[in-house]
Amino acid sequence: MFILFNLMLFSLFSFFSLNASEQDDFEKDAIETMALTFQGFAREGGDSIWPNFDLTDCPVIFHFRNGHAYAYGLKLPSSRWEKLVSHHYPISFCPQFPVSLPLLQPAYPIGRERAFVMSLDQGNLGQDKNAPLLPLLTFIHERFHITQFSSFAKEKVIEPEIADYQNVDLLTWMEMEHKCLISFLQTEEMESRLEALKDYLAISHLRRRSLHSNTIKWEDHQQKMEGLADYASVKTFQVFCPTRNFNGEACLLTMRQKKNKGIVHMQDALKGRHYFVGAVMGWALDFCQVKEWKMEVEKEGVSLYTLMEKALPMSEEEREKRFLQLQMSMEFNEIRHQIEQKRGKERDEGKKIMRSFLNQKGILIHMGTPSGPMSGGGTHQKMYQIDHKKLLTQDKSKAMTEDQLWTLNFHAIPFVLEEQNGDRFFKLDSQTILLVDGREISLENIFAEERKEHLFQSLSLKHPYCELDARRGGKIVVEEKEIHFKFH
Repeated sequence: MFILFNLMLFSLFSFFSLNASEQDDFEKDAIETMALTFQGFAREGGDSIWPNFDLTDCPVIFHFRNGHAYAYGLKLPSSRWEKLVSHHYPISFCPQFPVSLPLLQPAYPIGRERAFVMSLDQGNLGQDKNAPLLPLLTFIHERFHITQFSSFAKEKVIEPEIADYQNVDLLTWMEMEHKCLISFLQTEEMESRLEALKDYLAISHLRRRSLHSNTIKWEDHQQKMEGLADYASVKTFQVFCPTRNFNGEACLLTMRQKKNKGIVHMQDALKGRHYFVGAVMGWALDFCQVKEWKMEVEKEGVSLYTLMEKALPMSEEEREKRFLQLQMSMEFNEIRHQIEQKRGKERDEGKKIMRSFLNQKGILIHMGTPSGPMSGGGTHQKMYQIDHKKLLTQDKSKAMTEDQLWTLNFHAIPFVLEEQNGDRFFKLDSQTILLVDGREISLENIFAEERKEHLFQSLSLKHPYCELDARRGGKIVVEEKEIHFKFH
C-alpha cells in the first residue's frame, strides 16, 4: 500500500481537565495569539515560513468543549455569529455552535464555504499547562499538510523493513543521532553547533548504509512531511513572535519530549522520531544559510539528509573518525545496554499481549485495504512487533482513501494486528450489524449463511470500537475463522 502523509496528528499532546478559570484564560490567550498570527500572515505573507504558505487562504474555525466557536476569515453571514476584533484582526464568535464539530477536519462544509475546523481543548488535542502553545502548533502543523498535499513532489513510499528497527546497534545509533541534534539545539557557540551537526551526519551516513532502500525512503519521507510540518509550526511563532519569550530551539525539544520521554523504541523509531529529526534538520539548514533548500525539497523531492550533506561536506576518512570516536564513548555503551534491556522486555510483553488478542471473544475481522493512495494517523497505547506484523493496543486512528470514499475509524479498540500492506485484523462481537448495500445483517448471520461470498457496492458498520464507511465495491469472503472484507 502506498502511504502519502499522516493527515491526522492526534498523538502529540496529553489531555487533562481544566477548571473554569483556567479554561477561560487558555481560550482567551489562544484566540488572541491566533489573531496576531493571522494578522502577521495577512500583513507580511508566509514566505518567510515556507514559499506560498498562507494560513489566511481558507476560513478557520476553532472550538472548545464549552461550545464556543471562533471563526477567522468566514464570509458566511449569520445572526448566530457575533463580530469581534482582536489585535485589529476580525473574528466571528458563536457562543454555542448548534451541531457537534469534529476534532479536526481540513475541509468542513459550512454554508457554501469549506473551513479548517479544529478543537483546541478536547480529546488528545487538549492543552498542556507547561506548554500552552502546543495545540496551536498542532493546528499549524496540520494546516501545513494542505500546502504539502498541493505543492510537494508526489512520492510513492511503502512501509520500511521492520528488521531495520529490531537491530540493537542501529537503534543505538538512532539514539546517538538524537543526542547530536539535541546538542545542536542546546549549544549557542557556532563552532560547537557545527560539530554537533557533523557528528550527526557521520552517524547517519554509516547507519543508512545498513538500511534497506525502503527504510531509507520511509525515513526521508517522514522527516520531509511530518518533520517539516513541525518545522513550519515552530518557525511561524519564531517569525511572528505572537507570544513573549518564545524560543524555537526550546520548543522543538519540548515537542520531542512530549512524543517520547525515554530512550528510542520500536514505535518511536518507526514514526515518532522523524517529527523531531525533520524539524531540526530544517532548523539546521536555516542555520547553515543554505539557499533555496525549501524549493529543492518541494519541487525536486530532495531529502533533508542530502541537503545537509551538501551543506557540511566531509571526507570518508573524517566521517569514519567521528563515527569511531562516538562508538568508543561511554555514552554509546550505556545507551546500547539500555536498548538491549528494553527490547527484551518488549518481546516478552508482546507475546503476552498477542495471547490476549487470540483469546479475546468475538468474530475475527480481516479488513482489507482498497486500491490507491491512503492517508491517516492516530494514536495507540503500545505497539509490538509480531513477526512481520504490528500489534497495536487501544488504537485510536483513522485511515482513508485519497478520494475519501473509504474511511475506517478505530475508537480505542483493544487490539489491532496490522500487516505491512495495511490489512488489519481485529475482533468484533457477533451481534455487530453491517449495512451491505442498505441491507442490515449481523456478523453472526453472515457466518450462518450458506453463501461464502457476498458482493457489494457499499458497506458500513458502526460499533463502539470501530466505524467503517465504504462507498467502494468489493466482496465479503467468509472463511473458517474470519470474515474478510475485500475492496476494489
